Amino acid sequence: IYIVALKKLLNKQNILNALFWGVAAAMLLYSKYHGGIIIFLSVLLLPKLLKQWTTYVAGFFALLLISPHLYWQYSHDFVSFNYHLFQRTTGAFRLDHVTGYIGSVFGILNPAFVIIIILFSTKYKLLITGLNKFYVRFFWGFIFFFLLYSFRGRIEAQWVIAAFIPMILLLHSLIVEHEKYLKSSKIILWVSITLLLIVRFVIVFSSDVQSIAFGNNESYYNSIEKAIPDDREMVFFNSFQNASKYKYYNNKNAFSYNTVWYRKNQYDVDPYEKEFNGKDVFFRVWWGDKNVDIVKLNSGQTIKYVLIDDYVVFTKVDAKVIDMPVKLTNGKYSINVEFTNPYNYDIEFGKGKYPLKLRGMFMNDKEEKFFVDFKSDIKVLKGGETNNENLTFEIGDKIPKDNYKFQIVIRYYYEQYIGSNYKVEID
Repeated sequence: IYIVALKKLLNKQNILNALFWGVAAAMLLYSKYHGGIIIFLSVLLLPKLLKQWTTYVAGFFALLLISPHLYWQYSHDFVSFNYHLFQRTTGAFRLDHVTGYIGSVFGILNPAFVIIIILFSTKYKLLITGLNKFYVRFFWGFIFFFLLYSFRGRIEAQWVIAAFIPMILLLHSLIVEHEKYLKSSKIILWVSITLLLIVRFVIVFSSDVQSIAFGNNESYYNSIEKAIPDDREMVFFNSFQNASKYKYYNNKNAFSYNTVWYRKNQYDVDPYEKEFNGKDVFFRVWWGDKNVDIVKLNSGQTIKYVLIDDYVVFTKVDAKVIDMPVKLTNGKYSINVEFTNPYNYDIEFGKGKYPLKLRGMFMNDKEEKFFVDFKSDIKVLKGGETNNENLTFEIGDKIPKDNYKFQIVIRYYYEQYIGSNYKVEID
């Protein structure tokens, strides 16, 4: 739809086509943030758009349409932007991220078609004329953008699927203009369809392949539901997928406790405290944890768990360090922290079998995490209030000299971060 709208605007400058392009651009951004790359490439490859009044009308209309989402992002501290830009990667180079991305380009987009694009971009580039030049530049612009990004983080294989659109449009146009390539294209197409059908057939009829491709199935989550005492709610850790599948298959609520070894998601944003705070829960723990209970499911699998009474939801508590030093050495430090408890209930520390405890976390570029305990008189964070508290901690020899991101965390059964992170150096 976006390409159709863009072509219409290029062919005829009027308000209707401008609004159509604006709607298409907004839909693109709503469907995937990477749509912004497509919009950026369109303007970069077609600079004449910047000289047309309709471009600015379309841009304003698109901005108007996505403003509700931007407001939601603002209201939730730009949680998804922060994840993609800062949380999902440390920025450290890893060769397997680059090679994995290159492999996904060939695997997702069809290796034969990608090779054809390479040939037409180099050996037969004189055959690329008119709008086809835009398609081929569009394709390579998208591919090279994520290639550069792979130098600082892992690329999900499906991210490159948007490059499929200009690739198919280009190949179709070339076949129409040069019929001698039609026969070879048909062969590639039928071989691809045959392989795709074989793979789908194997997935449908092989439970082992289904397990590898899609994870645990319905019987697994039904078995967990049967193993939980009737008076307990289900809490997973570090898995919005497990919580979502459990809810889907059993039509019962589930929650994901997201630790510092994971990332924030809908379970940190949506008001799950209404269903889980103060409830007795069945808390599934990491498979490597010791001194915990184990239950064998009807599916034959086993899971480890603990029972937590009067469960506390605190994911929206905020902590802002007012005077964080940028350079630290061995010794004692005191920081002033502004805590905000947005809930209508109190958050109490040091209470119960698994008491809440404030800690500080230092994480380096290798994602190695080091924790310090705070000395503080904090016993409770009153619901709906903001308070400043002084926290004292000590840097010892156990934390190596390095550059870190420092963050306040609360340890429940595992550590969960709250608030922003701060760049510091330990020397």
